[in-house]
Amino acid sequence: ISLNWGKPELDIYIEQAREYVSARTRKATKDFKGVLPKRGFLATYTSYAAELTDAPQEFHLAVGLSILGTACGNRITFRSWGQDVCLHTWSILIAPSGFFRKSTAMNIGLRLLKRAIPGCQYPNDFSREQLISILNAQPSGILPAFEFKSLLERLRGGKGGYMEGT
Repeated sequence: ISLNWGKPELDIYIEQAREYVSARTRKATKDFKGVLPKRGFLATYTSYAAELTDAPQEFHLAVGLSILGTACGNRITFRSWGQDVCLHTWSILIAPSGFFRKSTAMNIGLRLLKRAIPGCQYPNDFSREQLISILNAQPSGILPAFEFKSLLERLRGGKGGYMEGT
């Protein structure tokens, strides 16, 4: 997806993505670069991030989509099923610890986003009730979680908390 400020232009690369991942085997079937946009913010961002780290391009694309969605906030919508839908983006970078540079890829995007939009990052430490209050006060932002399991535990109310098993 690429978006140019001033004149929104949405290009969705669904066909390339379908060719990239086989539905039957769920494995990459061709070079990922065919999925990357050739112009626009995501092309620029993935190129910039690739110069800073050897993290996989897939990580840079996921982070780029996340920061683009955060920057757009609730200001840009599209019509779907008779209602306006905002650009909610959920990205999970999955890879073994260390070698693939997940945190490095995330930090590149977060630094850029926080410089452009101060205050857009939600706090990392919260109770479930605090998060609901924060989201009510600021409905658009980014909640980076460097350990997904920890995020799930916080959202459930902690190990053995009242949300356990939900």
